[in-house]
Amino acid sequence: MTEFKKIALTLVALAVITAGAVFILKDGKAEKLPGYGQTTGKIAADVPLAESDNARVLEILRGTESHSSEIRSMAATRTPTPTPTEEPVCTRLSVSYRGSELVVGDEVSKQDLNVRGVFYNGTVYSSQNVTDYDILDPTIYEVGDNEIVVEYQGITASVKVKGKEPLEVVSITARYKGSSIIVSNAINKNDVEVKAHYNWTDKAPEVITNFRLEPAIVENVGKNVIYVYYGDLDPVKIEVTGKEKTITKVEVTYLGGPVYVGNCVDESDIEVLVTYNDGSQDTVDNFQLTGDMINSVGSNRILVTYKGNTKVIDVIGIERPSAIWNDIPGGWGSSDVSTFVTLLVSRKKQAQSIIVSYVPWEEIDACVNRVFYTSNYLGFEITYEDPDAVMEFPVPCRVRVPEEFDPDNFAIYYSPNKETIMARINGEFLNDRKEFYVFNLEEAPGTYIMMDIADGKLVSSINIKEKDVKLRTNRNYSIEAVVLPDTAGNKELSYYSTDPNVATVSDKGKVKTLEPGECDIYVEAMDGSGVYEVIHITVTKK
Repeated sequence: MTEFKKIALTLVALAVITAGAVFILKDGKAEKLPGYGQTTGKIAADVPLAESDNARVLEILRGTESHSSEIRSMAATRTPTPTPTEEPVCTRLSVSYRGSELVVGDEVSKQDLNVRGVFYNGTVYSSQNVTDYDILDPTIYEVGDNEIVVEYQGITASVKVKGKEPLEVVSITARYKGSSIIVSNAINKNDVEVKAHYNWTDKAPEVITNFRLEPAIVENVGKNVIYVYYGDLDPVKIEVTGKEKTITKVEVTYLGGPVYVGNCVDESDIEVLVTYNDGSQDTVDNFQLTGDMINSVGSNRILVTYKGNTKVIDVIGIERPSAIWNDIPGGWGSSDVSTFVTLLVSRKKQAQSIIVSYVPWEEIDACVNRVFYTSNYLGFEITYEDPDAVMEFPVPCRVRVPEEFDPDNFAIYYSPNKETIMARINGEFLNDRKEFYVFNLEEAPGTYIMMDIADGKLVSSINIKEKDVKLRTNRNYSIEAVVLPDTAGNKELSYYSTDPNVATVSDKGKVKTLEPGECDIYVEAMDGSGVYEVIHITVTKK
C-alpha cells in the first residue's frame, strides 16, 4: 500500500470515529472494530486537527487488538471548547452618514454618523455599533464632497459628506399692499411686503422687514415710483398712488371781545383751525375777512374764508359813550384841562368804553388794557398819558359803579405793581343817583381796584376744595371751605352728615369715616343767606 493511501485511510478512520465507530486497517482495507459501533464519544468538530495526537492514533490503529480499550477511551473522550478570556479587539471599522447636506463652516454631528466595528476575542469574530469614537475633524470646508474620518482603538474609517454654500440672500421681491396715500405723507412700511430669496434652491423665500424705501414720502398726485433697498442687492420698484391733500373741515373761533362801532375786527382775535383728509390739523392765518367793520350795536356777522371754505362769526358791537361836560362837579373841570376819561366797566363783560375829549380814538383805545374781577372786587389797568394835559393839573376820570356794589361803602384803591396797595383814591359821586364816581388818575401806568367794603355783607358763595371725596374706614378728613366775599359780616358755617353711620362731621368740619357706604356732608352759611355746598363722601373697606 502506498503512503498516500495509508494517509487517506487514516483520515477516513478519524472521520468515522467522529461518527461513533472505530475502524482498523486490515489487508489494506478499513474494517470496523467490533464493540465500538455504539460509542458515544466524539472528537469535537471544531477542535483543530493539530490538537489531536494523529501519530498516536495511527499507532493504535496499526497495533493489536489489545489496544482496543485505549482506542475506545480516546474515541469516547471529547476535547473541551476553550473559553475566551481575551478582551475583544477591533479589527475593522466602517462608517456611514445619514444626515443632509451641511453648510460650509458647519460641523458633522455624531447623531448623523453610524459607526460599526468588527471585534475578535481570540476565538470568534463579532460586529457591533461603536459610540465612543472620535471625529478627527468634523468641519465642512468646501462645497461638494468632504472626507470625514472617524477613529476607534487606532483604526480609522472615512465617509463622504456633501457641503453647500452658506445661506445668502441673492435677490428680493416686493409689493405694495396699502391704499393710496396723501401727498407729503410717509409710506407705512407695514404696507410693503418684501421677500428674500436665497441661494439654496430648497429654501423658501422669507418676509423681511429691515429694508428701506427711497423716497419714503409720497411726492406726487398719481403714480409714485418707490425703490426698495436691501443690503447691497439691486433695488426693486413698487408703485404707490398719491392723492391730493384736501380740507375736510374748517373751524373758526373768535377770541376777542366787543368792538366799538366803526372799528374793524382785529384778525389776531380770530383763530382758524383746518382739518385735512389725512387727519392732520393746522392753524392758518392767511384767511380773508368780509364785513369786518362793526356797523351796529349788538351782533355783527363777519365772514371768514379760507380756500373756498367760509364760516360766519358773530362779534358784538358797542357804542362809544359821550362825556357830558356839564355833569362834571365843580372843581373837576377847567378850561385848562382838555381831557376827561370815562370808564364804563362791568362785572358782566370785559368791555370798556372810554371818552377823552380832543384826543384821537386810536390813542384812547390803548388807555384801558385789561379789566379783571373776582367775587368781591373789580379792577382795571390804565396806561394812557394825556398829551394835552397841563402837567400841574391831574387827569379827571369817572367810573360807573357796579350795580351789585353798595355806593355808601364803595372805594377805589391804587396799586403801582399789582401786588401792593399804595393808597385809597379820593373822589366823589357825580350826582345823587351815585352811578358815576369821579376821581383823579394817578401817574400811569397803574392798576385801580374797586371794592365794596360794606361791613355785615351777606355770604355770596362757599368755595370747597374737594366735592367728591373717597376714603377708607376709620380715616379722618378736614373740609377746606372759603367764604366769600371777604367782607361778609358772618362767616360761620354749619356741617351735618346725611348718614352718621357712614361718616360723622364735627362743627369744625372734621370728618370721621366709620363703615363702608356713601353719604353727603352739607356745608351751610349761618348768616341767613341760605348759601350752602354739598360734599359727597364714599367710604370703602381697608
